[in-house]
Amino acid sequence: MTKFTSTVSQVAQRSNSTCPVEAAVIAQTDISDYFQWYDSEREHSSLNEQTPDELYFKTIKALNIVLSYWSHPCSPNKTPADRAGVLM
Repeated sequence: MTKFTSTVSQVAQRSNSTCPVEAAVIAQTDISDYFQWYDSEREHSSLNEQTPDELYFKTIKALNIVLSYWSHPCSPNKTPADRAGVLM
């Protein structure tokens, strides 16, 4: 049984034995736990055995490095006017 199937089964079993409001809270908690596991713990073969969180945060870090390089005042990709803060 997969983690998702197990989560759905648990939600269904608990919702039969509780009032609708409690069932909704339980379902929300269980589904949130599942997505937390799926994004931060489960390695994905399509992501080179990384979790989605690992890939996301590596990508954000790389983008921040690139953006900080390009926005640096002495970046070789800026014109002298850009470096002086002159708008054309």
